[in-house]
This record gives sequence, structure tokens and C-alpha cells, in this order.
Amino acid sequence: FEATIRGERDVLMQFYGDFSWCEHCKLYAPEWELIGKYFKPVPSLLVAKMDFQSNDIEDARKRGIQPTGFPEVYMFRAGEHDRPPVKFEPEKYSNERGLNAITQFIRDSASHSFTDAKGVKYGGRRRDEL
Repeated sequence: FEATIRGERDVLMQFYGDFSWCEHCKLYAPEWELIGKYFKPVPSLLVAKMDFQSNDIEDARKRGIQPTGFPEVYMFRAGEHDRPPVKFEPEKYSNERGLNAITQFIRDSASHSFTDAKGVKYGGRRRDEL
């Protein structure tokens, strides 16, 4: 985990719960796979996922990683591993969690700027502009 978020790329991380009890996580899994495929060509962005309860993240709460339900999505901005991640808040995106909402979230919160295949610009905003 630490090596991943301390790298040169922005990391879009989904924290999920065990599929044996988290029905929302199970239902969201295919959408997350779609999101991963859509952004795979972007070298400055890593789309990842982690079973939150099966992994011990040191000082998670102190670092601003506080899932209140699952799944939850955070953006760990490149070069900001010492700062809290940006939490995806579905209410800012019409209570959606799918590709369109996550795409807008990346556009809003990625530290690296990039342009997708359709010519849409993403990221490049400073932390104080979020």
C-alpha cells in the first residue's frame, strides 16, 4: 500500500468489504472493472482496489482514510502521501458511483493533467483548488 501511494502516479483506490457480507461491494465490482479498463491507458493514474478490513493500514484514521461504508473511493494524489486523500462523495455527483461520476471525480481531483482519447482534459489542479 505505502509503495503504491508514494509513487509518481495518482492512485484512485476503492476500499471494499468482503463479498461474503458486502452486497454493495459485490454489485459494484463490475463497474470498478470498467473504470479500471477505461483509465488503463493513462500512465499517470493507477486504478486499484483493496479489501480494507483484511489489510492493516498504519494510522488509517489519522491519515484521513475512514470508510463509513463500503465500497468507498479515494484519490491519493501524487506527491501528497503526507496529506489526506481526496474522498469521493457521491452526493456531489448526483449520488452516482459509476463511470461517469468517477470520471468527473478524476477530472476534479487528479494532480497530474492528462487528456483522454476523446480530447477531454483531466486533473492538473493544485490541492488548494479542490
